[in-house]
Amino acid sequence: MKKLNIILFLIFSFLLCVNAKELSKTYDRKVEIIPSQTPEGIFNSRIILLADQLEQNLTKNVKCCPIVITTFVSLDNIEKTSHLGRLIKENLQHEFLIRKWKVLDIRLSRNLYINKHGEFILSRNINKLKLNNGVKIESVLVGTYSKLGDSIIINAKLIRVSDNTIVSSGQIILPADLYDIDLYESTENKIEIIGE
Repeated sequence: MKKLNIILFLIFSFLLCVNAKELSKTYDRKVEIIPSQTPEGIFNSRIILLADQLEQNLTKNVKCCPIVITTFVSLDNIEKTSHLGRLIKENLQHEFLIRKWKVLDIRLSRNLYINKHGEFILSRNINKLKLNNGVKIESVLVGTYSKLGDSIIINAKLIRVSDNTIVSSGQIILPADLYDIDLYESTENKIEIIGE
């Protein structure tokens, strides 16, 4: 009976190991990107392309070092942004995270705020931010956008903080006619998708 219990235990353990290995394989699969013709799909696929370029063009491996992705700004006035600039930043944070980069979100506040509208912990108020003094930021991803004819040109640069060296760059073009957005003056307007 003891031998039978030991044999059953070994078989059960072996099956658990095999199943665990098979489960881990499903997380390592490459995601197939299906081209989209909707404005949202075009935007998303171009952001994926931009993230791919930034990763492939690296002059130094900085994936394991903390980076901050900033809001993309107007090339004509680098102190102004729009909903598009904030949306690019958010999408690139996602793309870098799924590529296993160490991305920091500097908008985390010290406290969780709860009111009738919801629960909030992100802030752009410098007095509310939780600043991690012990974390050294290796690189910053910055970017600009500009309208040129019927297109919106988006440029991104990964800059090493210690010496201002550009360690990677990427560029994408969006068809401007798909998006109704104020690229230069507004900081509050929302992007509106035109078309389908």
